Amino acid sequence: MKQVDIYISGIVQGVTFRAFSKRIAKKYGLFGFAENLADGRLYIRALGEEESLKKFTEEVKIGPPASRVDSVEVKWGEVKERYNDFEIK
Repeated sequence: MKQVDIYISGIVQGVTFRAFSKRIAKKYGLFGFAENLADGRLYIRALGEEESLKKFTEEVKIGPPASRVDSVEVKWGEVKERYNDFEIK
């Protein structure tokens, strides 16, 4: 199991991006969370199999229709914490 931390900048708050992330995470059987940051970015932590995480990352780089993704920072790592679901914070 791997972990990916994703920071997305652009028009990513107030456009259903967290719910979109949760739907995509469920599609790939991933765990973790999505939360809005005070600086206007969206932060996603996802855990799962590496191939599923890669597919998830590619989809969230596009985002939901009302969003605009300007930049995406992806940090791969080992699992630091376990989650039972994918949550919206």
